[in-house]
Amino acid sequence: MGVGCGCLRLSGAWAATQDEPTSLEFVAVAQSEAAEVMSRLAMTAYYHAGPTENRLGAGHVVPIGEGWVDGSPLDHMLVRLPYLWGPQLEHCPVSGRHVQVLWLIPIYRIENDFRRLRGQEALEQRFEERSLDYLNPFRPPVLSPDDLGDDSCET
Repeated sequence: MGVGCGCLRLSGAWAATQDEPTSLEFVAVAQSEAAEVMSRLAMTAYYHAGPTENRLGAGHVVPIGEGWVDGSPLDHMLVRLPYLWGPQLEHCPVSGRHVQVLWLIPIYRIENDFRRLRGQEALEQRFEERSLDYLNPFRPPVLSPDDLGDDSCET
């Protein structure tokens, strides 16, 4: 499974693709040591290590089919650059090779729909404008259905 320090957890995905030119690792941050968060990391690593068409990257969204943690309404994961920690975390030497670390953050389906309609940058701007509480698995959405207009998307 993953390794980590405190509530910052890594998935171990880099090892599954270590024979490829670029390896990715995924990190998640949570308020607690919730088993569900470790499960999300394991799920992501397993999916990413499968067939090459499953490879994830910054800007991808993964529907998880249930809440980030028990009772959470956040049921998708956005794969993004680890902005909060900067390049010191994003570019990580592991076993003599370069590994790029990407951050999994839980989001609402409506936020994913907005991203699909308006773009990643528009969603990131909403996160910034609303001072998104990345650690709160019960946070309110950063937008409303009115923000989608009549163009809502399916996941």
